[in-house]
Amino acid sequence: MIVENVSEAKAVMAADYRALVVLTQTTLSVDAPEKSSKYSKQRFPKMITPAKEDLCYATANRQDAVKELTKKVDIVLVIRFEEQ
Repeated sequence: MIVENVSEAKAVMAADYRALVVLTQTTLSVDAPEKSSKYSKQRFPKMITPAKEDLCYATANRQDAVKELTKKVDIVLVIRFEEQ
């Protein structure tokens, strides 16, 4: 099941909550799944969640750099280029 937010996390039904695990996409922000994961952990305390350290160093480093940058600027533009 894919859960993208807290309201979807509320809809999760598990017959055997001891067998639950949470996985996240490593390119997502560390903060993005935190609320849903925290809510689910309250409902299913034995649920296994990934350690924050599991995020690849380069991705975590870039995310931290952008967080720091947003304290100094009004706008951050992310421009995606595709090879043609």
